[in-house]
Amino acid sequence: MRKTTVIFSSLVLALCSLKAAAQMPDPTVGEGQWAAYDIGALKAGEYVEYEMSMMGGAMKSSYRMACVGIEGDTVWIESNQMTAMDPTKKDMVILYGVDKKTRMVTKALLGKAGEAGKELKIDKAPATQPDPATAPKITGTGKVSNDKVKVKDTEFDCERLDMETHMEVSGMKIDSKSSTWSSEKVAFKMFVDDKKDNSKAMGDIKWEGKPSGKGALVKMTSESSGMKTEITLTGWGTDAKKTLK
Repeated sequence: MRKTTVIFSSLVLALCSLKAAAQMPDPTVGEGQWAAYDIGALKAGEYVEYEMSMMGGAMKSSYRMACVGIEGDTVWIESNQMTAMDPTKKDMVILYGVDKKTRMVTKALLGKAGEAGKELKIDKAPATQPDPATAPKITGTGKVSNDKVKVKDTEFDCERLDMETHMEVSGMKIDSKSSTWSSEKVAFKMFVDDKKDNSKAMGDIKWEGKPSGKGALVKMTSESSGMKTEITLTGWGTDAKKTLK
């Protein structure tokens, strides 16, 4: 199974929100939507909140990811990540049932707080690996360093990744720059397979230092095709409760 790293998972958050805003009437949930996260490490009640700014601040939204319960091998996650930028669903959340071992979504419900959710369709993950001939080809450079990020009155020790990449996919060429700060003191950490070289997961990147890929997002800035995106941690805690019935 493909493992997603911290930096590309952060970019996916922005893309998912834009996609959800364009979908009518209900978003479709991918079976592997939470596969990038270490679901087994989550504890009931843990949550994180982020603010996302795109297009130089022209588009802004806030979203929350919360572990609202654990029942056997099923971890229940409630989030408005997919609905935050859709004006018709901005007051709604999605409750996901995620298998702790496979990290695959087994159930998803959409609704407003206090209401019974409507079950959503789940798109199954492809059974085969993508064709290498059509897979994105990513090259570039990256630098790993230790850094600190202060959020409110808390200072987080972070692994910082600064990257400049060139991607070719489906005949398109995309250049981008990004910086990502991640900390192991924040919930919703990335899943990392220690048996694999995580530096290879992001493409053919020449690294100064070796990225661990561990930890959860604290801050991310990126610029690609003239579009600037920034995601910042704004809140966290351990007392999250399910809001859907």
